[in-house]
Amino acid sequence: MSAGDAITSSRHLAVPNAEDYFNEVEEWLNIRRTQLENSVFVSYDKDGNPYPSLWYKFDDFVRTLRPMSVSGVGGGELETFFYLGQTDKRGIVHGLVNVAAFLSHASVISIKYDVCDEFNMDKTDYTQKYAISNSCGQFGRSYQDEVCLGNTAYMTCDVNKDIQMTALTSLNEEKAPPKFFCRAKDSATDFTGHWDRSTGTLDESLPFSNRLGRIDTAGCCWWGRGVLLTRGTCKFGRVNHFLGKDAAAQGFPNFVDVDFCSYPNIVCEGEDSRDLRWSVGLFEWSDTLQTYRDPVSAERYLDVLDKFVQGGFANVNGFIDWIDMVFSFDCFEPNCKAEQARVREERRFMFQNILFNILEVPELVQKNPVPTPLPTKTAITPNPTQQQTMKPVIGIKPPPTPPVVDTPNPTGMSTQKPTERPISTITLNARPPAINPTLVPTPNDSGLIDLQPGSGATFSISLIAMMVGCVLHCFIL
Repeated sequence: MSAGDAITSSRHLAVPNAEDYFNEVEEWLNIRRTQLENSVFVSYDKDGNPYPSLWYKFDDFVRTLRPMSVSGVGGGELETFFYLGQTDKRGIVHGLVNVAAFLSHASVISIKYDVCDEFNMDKTDYTQKYAISNSCGQFGRSYQDEVCLGNTAYMTCDVNKDIQMTALTSLNEEKAPPKFFCRAKDSATDFTGHWDRSTGTLDESLPFSNRLGRIDTAGCCWWGRGVLLTRGTCKFGRVNHFLGKDAAAQGFPNFVDVDFCSYPNIVCEGEDSRDLRWSVGLFEWSDTLQTYRDPVSAERYLDVLDKFVQGGFANVNGFIDWIDMVFSFDCFEPNCKAEQARVREERRFMFQNILFNILEVPELVQKNPVPTPLPTKTAITPNPTQQQTMKPVIGIKPPPTPPVVDTPNPTGMSTQKPTERPISTITLNARPPAINPTLVPTPNDSGLIDLQPGSGATFSISLIAMMVGCVLHCFIL
């Protein structure tokens, strides 16, 4: 199978034995559960103190990962899976690299803040004033105008300027701006003001616009939601097409009985949110990043992932920075570029920490030309110390009229925060642990052999073995 064939196989391909691939990844994640909960599924309060995230739990992630990687969503030519090495049979190493990349991005944009909703961060006039109309779009974006193009234009959600919604979460910091909301204009002269963070007060004495001149929030209900802060009328429309009510209407086998276009707040609201906040993000990753082609090099994400593995995990930043091509802020304004740079640096560090220190993925690969057997729970002792130059389907133009969906607007839905399971007492890392240099391969490493799933053999990894290996000057990849 060529590299190109491997990439396109992330879509429109029935995956036999996909459950086996997921089981191996799940097994490895469970072995590293404590480390993941201590370092990745962690949020920080306004004083910088760590605590177990209320919105994002390990169990919820693994539970939603199963259907997205085993059954997939959509059907026929549009069948889509979250990649675990199952669609091209490359196996657990490739799958864990994709998982590490996903979690590293999610951790720095939503989990660390413990938010399910995008929060107001755009200081439009370079002071401490934040436009209330930033719910319409931040850093020069207009979320309601980010529509689907070409033969997918019909997937775009319709914009209802009469609907009223309020976000469930916002930034938990001193004098932070309030939650995003959208509402109809009371009159032609109705306007919104700004939040002054220096005083922690709302000023509605005069209109205050966002970067695109909006001074109201009518129809501005498309701010980011879920673990990847999925936003825009096209993104929510595609979620509805593959996961929601439209998926059911098309006869797709896997869907949830939810109309994301009529009520995008459902991602963060109610008991179903425990799954939806993850599944929406897993779908966006699969639908957008896994199918993305660099317009310059013509390479695709899974091509680059395979080269990263076969090249000895050497060019770490080069691989993880690929995410910027799809999930960038897509802006040139200084504050926006500074925020994008912060996200990039934190994501690089978190990816290396997850890949090398927590999941210890290089230990699954040997220089020996004989494929290394896959691990089992009984044989492994975990070490306790241990956004874009081109968007494939989105553009800016007046949205077309989508198909009419005969669904009542659920304006009476509860806006209470969903009940969470009790938080277990765990030891949290106030700062992410330093990268273990003994597990980080050098650019000279080569000769890697990919693992094939399904082997019944086992091997053990222990602290003593690692110490003996160091004495013998062996590099464990």
